[in-house]
Amino acid sequence: MQLAVERRAARGAASASAAYGRACGFTRIAGIPGSRRGAALALGAASDTAETLEEALAGPRVRHYIRPQAPWPTDVPIVAVNPASSPEVDLVIAGAGPSGLVVGARVAEAGYRVVIIDPEPLGIWPNNYGVWVDEFQAMGLEDCLEVIWPKAKVWLDNDNLGEKFLARPYGRVDRPRLKRKLLERCVAAGVRFVKDKVDSVSHAAGRSTVTTAGGGAVAGSLVLDATGHSRRLVKFDRKFDPGYQGAYGIIAEVESHPFDTDTMLFMDWRDEHLNDLPEVKARNAALPTFLYAMPFSKNKW
Repeated sequence: MQLAVERRAARGAASASAAYGRACGFTRIAGIPGSRRGAALALGAASDTAETLEEALAGPRVRHYIRPQAPWPTDVPIVAVNPASSPEVDLVIAGAGPSGLVVGARVAEAGYRVVIIDPEPLGIWPNNYGVWVDEFQAMGLEDCLEVIWPKAKVWLDNDNLGEKFLARPYGRVDRPRLKRKLLERCVAAGVRFVKDKVDSVSHAAGRSTVTTAGGGAVAGSLVLDATGHSRRLVKFDRKFDPGYQGAYGIIAEVESHPFDTDTMLFMDWRDEHLNDLPEVKARNAALPTFLYAMPFSKNKW
């Protein structure tokens, strides 16, 4: 379950998520599975669950699919270089997240020299990702999905007219599988890695130099800032105040929950469960929240 919130309740205050849980009829959380037990529970998720990814995506109708998450790819033989010995390259990328690795692989596959700078290029990606299945298929990444829901649902209001179904399969990304695939593409294409943190960048005619926290420097024709929300290298010539969404996510094992396991609850904006909590409901009206729920099985979401 991922519950997007703009502001957390004060210590001791009533919780909107707790009220939602009571409204949905949750009994108790049996524990947060972190290994094989949780995976085993999830594998029996729905009566029409496909046995393989190929079966799930074959035919005119996508079927429900779930499998255990892969181990993190700490064994990929990346080529790490010392910034002092790195020649000038065509592209310097700051950050080895999904965007940095995808761009690095594509540019290197086109024959250009690429260096990616990241303090932990084999580290764990902390964020979870959900995607529309057809978008991953278009990029050839459908084998990096951990769960597939044949359809998605949105609740816009408290009445029955507010329930909208989206006939578009949704998937949860298997982050370790995705990272392995992208790292292996980078290695095969000749991408090099500098294990350090980006500090700053300077620009000259046709050439930019990225300086690292360790005192190194890598020069290139172009620089891509793929550091995510931190935007380490981007500078603005006017005030930049982007919109943002805060999220709090858990994976819970429960006795039961009210969600269909073949449907991804994409956004649930209802707030009738807050009727007995006027202060929380008023706060929610000022800063709207929604529920984003991934039901893995009848006991896990």
